[in-house]
Amino acid sequence: LKSRGAFSQRPRPQHVASKLGRHRAVLQQAGLQSHGQQRIMKEARTWAVKQVFFDFDQTISRCHVFKQLAGWEEESNQFVPPPFALSERGQICRITELNGSGRWVYNTNSHMLVENADGEAWTRAALGGASRVDALRSLFADLCDSGVVLTIITKGFVGAVRKVLKEEGLLSFFPKIYGNIGAESYGENDYDKSIREEVSPLEGTPECAGWASKASLIRVLMAKLKRREAVLIDDDPAEVASVARVCRGVFVEAQRGMSSPEMDCLRALARLATSPPDEGDGQEVHEQDRQERKRRRTSVGKVAVWEPIESAAL
Repeated sequence: LKSRGAFSQRPRPQHVASKLGRHRAVLQQAGLQSHGQQRIMKEARTWAVKQVFFDFDQTISRCHVFKQLAGWEEESNQFVPPPFALSERGQICRITELNGSGRWVYNTNSHMLVENADGEAWTRAALGGASRVDALRSLFADLCDSGVVLTIITKGFVGAVRKVLKEEGLLSFFPKIYGNIGAESYGENDYDKSIREEVSPLEGTPECAGWASKASLIRVLMAKLKRREAVLIDDDPAEVASVARVCRGVFVEAQRGMSSPEMDCLRALARLATSPPDEGDGQEVHEQDRQERKRRRTSVGKVAVWEPIESAAL
């Protein structure tokens, strides 16, 4: 896992706006094709997504949970205080401590969590606060209710991801989470060694790990799905580019977690935004449905969906 399925210890600059051009270039060099609003909606009617593969850090979460807990962020962006944790068990324990030691607020301007007596649990703040947790819950429920399978693939720890989701009542939406486990991937520090006996049922098992890359794992997990029936949503343009011959890709450009446009894009790809009103509900509901579809079409138009190579023609 460490060579291709693990994070680099070197922190990456967080100057988001200056990186967007380079990110799009990565995707374009991979040969992916971006389709606009009308094409997305047309294809959604024919190729409804049946499985969504989510990255976790800065895709589901607002901040980079793994790097914050490991102390790997740049000094100016590091808001989690020591002790830091490099192992799966250590990060689970550290999340428990953070949730129990203070209240936090996610600052949208600085993209950081700050301690605030009127704030929320650390896990909730890391996901963007109560309103965003509700938005995530609504998205996951909508997708699951329509039969879409939700899977997380992370270079962080399975147990840490499960801990965050469990604390906020979101874990049940994800039957499978793939990532790093144990202490082998990133080593241990003194804190990790001090909590070795704190075994958690949230820790990942060997079948959660051992994959070489997200693209190779997705190819296996898709089973008999068509390429346009699966989508990876990720804040790393290299990961989105890597699935060019495997499935669709949605890039979280701001690298601050999915926002309404990305969430509505996933709904559209799963045909949730184009569903007709229930029969017998009356004209009032029909008009409400029409307005909702109009809103979602506008939001989808803000997000590029990168279509897989060799399947551009419908």
